[in-house]
Amino acid sequence: MREGELEESPPQHEAHKRRLRDALAHHESGIDMYSPNAEDIARMRRHYYAKITTVDEKLGEVLDALEERSLLENSLLVFCSDHGELLGDHGLAYKWLMYEQIVQIPLIVRDSRRPELGGREVADLVSLMDLGPTVLEAAGVEVPSYFEGRSLGPYLARPADDFAPREYVYCEDNFSLMMCGERYKLVYYLGQEQGELYDLERDPDELWNLWDKEPALRDKLKMRLLEWQAASTYYNAGYKRDRNKQYDMSWPTAESPSLQAKPASRPVEL
Repeated sequence: MREGELEESPPQHEAHKRRLRDALAHHESGIDMYSPNAEDIARMRRHYYAKITTVDEKLGEVLDALEERSLLENSLLVFCSDHGELLGDHGLAYKWLMYEQIVQIPLIVRDSRRPELGGREVADLVSLMDLGPTVLEAAGVEVPSYFEGRSLGPYLARPADDFAPREYVYCEDNFSLMMCGERYKLVYYLGQEQGELYDLERDPDELWNLWDKEPALRDKLKMRLLEWQAASTYYNAGYKRDRNKQYDMSWPTAESPSLQAKPASRPVEL
């Protein structure tokens, strides 16, 4: 964190800090983020690390149970988290905002049926939306066309450079939306002028909000976010899911301006 950081952030950041003090600070692992010292933060982190240790132990029990039943070598194992934690970074704790400590989470996929592949670390952008198609494909189940995610199977079957990575990933929480690429991250808050824009290449710790300083870049990314949000709404319309698992998800193009958007094709990722 840096001095004066929250004063240049959307009001939700200060509201989050107040909520920590008023509602959560009296929990055994909670602290008042308005007046923490080094030991307060260390104590909070010890509680978190203890929870991680418990998860690690339980994962071992799951793996042991699969092995005892001769199922381990015919399993696709996926380990991830739904979100991260601030744990004192930016003078805050817990989740609910869109800092990297919260939205960048662990993801480990092991296809036990392909031991010859060995371990590989991939730095490409992927999304939790990709896990549904990944599991269905591995199980030999047809992936519904209305799924926004795409299977990560190619990473398990051939070198990652044969699979075009995502340019952006997206996240939603209540009234805030985030889009994040390799370099830029935008966080848009419905109903207010102020938001967040970070250059992750120059400012990986997200200490300097460029929302008001880079209006051209901000507006360009906002348009990209709007395109994704419109497409996401289209993918997830209830009448499409209820009609058929495989449904024409295309939309009009210069070559096919019809409202019915023929011929059928899955649109290019936004």
